[in-house]
Amino acid sequence: MFRGTSSSNRLVWALALLSAAAFSILAALRPPPSQPWGDEGTYLAMAASLARDHDLLFQEADLEWATSRQADTTVALILQRSERGISYSKPALYALLAAPFYALFGQSGLLVLNGLVLSFALAMAWRFLRVRMTASQCGLLLVTFLCTGALLPYVGWKISEILQASLALGGLALSLRGLREPEADDTDDRHSRRDETTGPALGSGILGFLVTMRLTNVVVAVIPMVAALAHKRYRRAIICAGFILVGFSLSTGVEYLLTGITNPYKATRASFNQVTGYPLGSDISSAESRFETNRATSSLSWTPSSNIRSSAYSTVFFFVGRHTGILWYFPASLVLGLAFLRQPDRVGFILLSGSGLLVLTYLLWLPDNYFGGSTFVGNRYYLVPYMALLLAPLTLPSKKILLLTWCVAVAVFASAVYSVAATRHLESGSQSHTRAGLFRLLPYESTARRIDGQQDRRWLGDRIRAVDPFASLRPWGFVLNSSNPPAEILFASRDEGKTLRFLVLAEAGATTLQISDWKNTSIFTLSKDEEDAKTIVSFEVSQPWRRHPFSVNGQVEPTVKSVRSLRFKLDAQSIKPVQAWIQYLGDPDRLEEQNYSNQALRIELPVSAIAGSHSRLPISILNNGNFTWKNSPIM
Repeated sequence: MFRGTSSSNRLVWALALLSAAAFSILAALRPPPSQPWGDEGTYLAMAASLARDHDLLFQEADLEWATSRQADTTVALILQRSERGISYSKPALYALLAAPFYALFGQSGLLVLNGLVLSFALAMAWRFLRVRMTASQCGLLLVTFLCTGALLPYVGWKISEILQASLALGGLALSLRGLREPEADDTDDRHSRRDETTGPALGSGILGFLVTMRLTNVVVAVIPMVAALAHKRYRRAIICAGFILVGFSLSTGVEYLLTGITNPYKATRASFNQVTGYPLGSDISSAESRFETNRATSSLSWTPSSNIRSSAYSTVFFFVGRHTGILWYFPASLVLGLAFLRQPDRVGFILLSGSGLLVLTYLLWLPDNYFGGSTFVGNRYYLVPYMALLLAPLTLPSKKILLLTWCVAVAVFASAVYSVAATRHLESGSQSHTRAGLFRLLPYESTARRIDGQQDRRWLGDRIRAVDPFASLRPWGFVLNSSNPPAEILFASRDEGKTLRFLVLAEAGATTLQISDWKNTSIFTLSKDEEDAKTIVSFEVSQPWRRHPFSVNGQVEPTVKSVRSLRFKLDAQSIKPVQAWIQYLGDPDRLEEQNYSNQALRIELPVSAIAGSHSRLPISILNNGNFTWKNSPIM
């Protein structure tokens, strides 16, 4: 138990200042935030559109903004069709709040907004927690909550996650205030009446805004109403329910006025960049087809996923995964849970239950996507339930638990700094903190559809994925460079199999290839024949400890595959870096099972051609073999 002493106050300030200095070091190592990642491009474009022409329709000025970014093909815009035309397809609330700051400060304005809304939420949390805690206790809990995990780095992301987290924390703190105090006996106490009306109304309205940003947040939004019912304050429960609806309706109405859609995640939507073109201008005909061929519409049914294996697998990775494990990214969760157990009450129990139920929703309804998309730090879907945890305890846990939490945070932070510093010359992606150090020892979330742009390749039904940027994926294989760290490649096979075979074509100067998995390591000497520098290697793999289902092209019954993570290291005698092209051969017996046969049905050659011109050749080919062709390019 911590008491309000000057020494404990000094400890709080020391931890806060050290954390600020530490995160400044990490921010300095990362590249400047001028390059938008993932959803940042869409939110920036939305804020710019509102600041410029006060709507979220994708028009000529928006096209000019998107195409004037120095041919940056990594900036994607998620757009949707509506009855008003083409508009942006992200919740409008964040862009609406960010637009004035964008007009004043440019891209940095979104970071200013993030800092302001989080500061407001923490102030409301302080006010809520101070009812039962001393100032030093409250300060130590808040600094531990804020600085020992991935919450603070999210301030530097130009996406809506910090706004969602702040709405959840601020709304809960306002709407729950007073429930932990005995109800006043004096019915004429104006302050008590105001606390029973104003706080719940304002907080519940904020939580209504939260629901429009992600519908699953309704699990957290109803916590104040449930808590009021549990305390038999029925008038307060009605106020909470009513103002949740008011906030939701107001936010949804603004969304419709700006975009023509009430729920962007249910709209006909797709992602566009300068490679695909945009559904406006000269590229409109080809780009518009993406609304049908590359639709990004979300679907969430009332019934949970029937795939228990996938949910169980995702649950494990939810806690210990390389990119999503809350034990590493949010170690203060343990502090908050144990602190509640020291002095449980009904409000804390309802907060913990709501937080757990929202997590369970992701694991049962979205087991393959709960990690939060291709760009994130830690598990960004966990930020909202994490906010609910902060308000649950009435006191602090033991000093040993607090010390353990800070030790985990220091170790994780040191690993992240080492990884970013060691690999910054090779990549600057959002996952650069996982390329070396402690994170490299953690299991990779292989059910994730995409992490930081990594995509699967398929060969004879097997799936191949480059986990890190230290290998470049090519059709049916990948390229290694002797100057890079060991590259991690994920293989998902239908069979248990004991041997994986590879064809290696190395440049002159390459000498050995090292392949290793969780148990075995083999070193192969590569051919030095300049005329035929090809080597076939067979690696005896260890027993896979992961087996889970993969779906392909909307497959109803997913195929259960054995998943192996292998590391490849190319060594060379020469000082100059050399490369090797490695082709995955898989199981030779399965090659013999395939019948690669086709028949040309129609080929129309042009009568004449002009030098330097381009011609289109209509070709019809019949696949009369038993190997299924892909309906999209390999690369």
